[in-house]
Amino acid sequence: ADVGIGPTTELMDRLRTRTALQGALDRREFVVHYQPIVALHDPTVDTFEALVRWDHPERGLLPPSEFLPFMVGNPAIVTLGRQVLETVCGQVADWRRTHGRPVTVAVNLAHREFWSPDLLPTVLGALERHGLPPDALVLEITESVIMTDPDAARAIMDALHRHGLRLHIDDFGTGHSSLNVLRTFPVDALKIDGSFVRELAVVEQTTALVRTIVTMSRALGLEVVAECVETPEQAEQLRTMGCTVAQGWLFARALPPEEAGALLAAGLPRADRAPETPA
Repeated sequence: ADVGIGPTTELMDRLRTRTALQGALDRREFVVHYQPIVALHDPTVDTFEALVRWDHPERGLLPPSEFLPFMVGNPAIVTLGRQVLETVCGQVADWRRTHGRPVTVAVNLAHREFWSPDLLPTVLGALERHGLPPDALVLEITESVIMTDPDAARAIMDALHRHGLRLHIDDFGTGHSSLNVLRTFPVDALKIDGSFVRELAVVEQTTALVRTIVTMSRALGLEVVAECVETPEQAEQLRTMGCTVAQGWLFARALPPEEAGALLAAGLPRADRAPETPA
């Protein structure tokens, strides 16, 4: 008699969650926090990655793991992406006016967003509404997204690049591409996946792989950004390898706009140690 109860309950929970998320989109309950992307030799901050949170009326601030899995593969993810893009462009315009500096924010594109036929006009429209040049935004695209159809992806990326938008490959090393394949894409930087950074000096093969990625990227004229840098030792290893840009808890967690704005004015304190727990 109990056969089917589990899957049915799970399905109902997913449907309830999707309905709640649609309501959250309608009420604009999603907010953007900003994690600094920093040069390892310079405490100045002028670049961030935008990371979305759900400001739930009952449960408080929820991380992406609590809601993004329920949005992937349906139109809600595109709606969320547009809201984030609009929020980010408004914030960047405000920061540029306030600080008189070319602040830049990186925005992640989900699979469905990247393949949406109106991606380019959507991005250009948001920039125009806020009076921003294209280089105010960096669009981050994962390897897995572009490798689903490399030729079509290259055409989309060529169009974005021609309009002055900078493009980064996110989570590099976890997909099925290669540096040789990416050589033909209009890419400005690679972001080394955090799972590799965490294994630096712990797993010899991973350390060698990161060193190879950095060396070959520099040979191709690509910047390399290391994600999830948590300790001074990791930062020093990356510096030694020739990686000059990083983000992670060692420097700052993802911050609400007012705290991120304060970093634009003051810069980062010396990152002597990583926080004991992520925030």
